[in-house]
Amino acid sequence: ADAVTSAKILNGTIVAADMATDAATKATLANDSVGHSELFDETVTVTVASGESSGTATVVSGAIILGFYPWANVTGFGDIVNKISISSTTLTLVVNGTTSSATQYKVVTLKP
Repeated sequence: ADAVTSAKILNGTIVAADMATDAATKATLANDSVGHSELFDETVTVTVASGESSGTATVVSGAIILGFYPWANVTGFGDIVNKISISSTTLTLVVNGTTSSATQYKVVTLKP
């Protein structure tokens, strides 16, 4: 109902000054005005194969890591996550050592 639409722009309800760079600031947003439906997130599965120390997944270029959680066969010290990074469209998850069995992690990213 409050979305900026072509009709609102055409009928003058929203003027150019309202859409200037940085016009919408934290102070001008109502509490709870941005929720899950406004976020574009993606959850990918990263598998670290048995005997390996890292695994990869493909993500959208410009994605930002929000968090991660263990998904399958994460049991030992070697399965502790040391680092998660994104380069272009490749997300890489590195664990503390080498895994004794294939382990999986879910990584949540924010799409641009």
